[in-house]
Amino acid sequence: MQKQDERAVESMIKCGLSLEAVYESFPQFDKAEIKELFDKVKGMTGSPKDVIQMKMNCS
Repeated sequence: MQKQDERAVESMIKCGLSLEAVYESFPQFDKAEIKELFDKVKGMTGSPKDVIQMKMNCS
């Protein structure tokens, strides 16, 4: 996967797509690579203390 492809996948993950939706959107890429990017973007690969949780009230 090229850098521009990685950025496209990362942006879709940041927009809130589920892992399955990302798989379906990018069938040409290896699922293991997509899973790795998904975990990286979602902060699942770091330790739990590194994950920042934020809640917003948009009303």
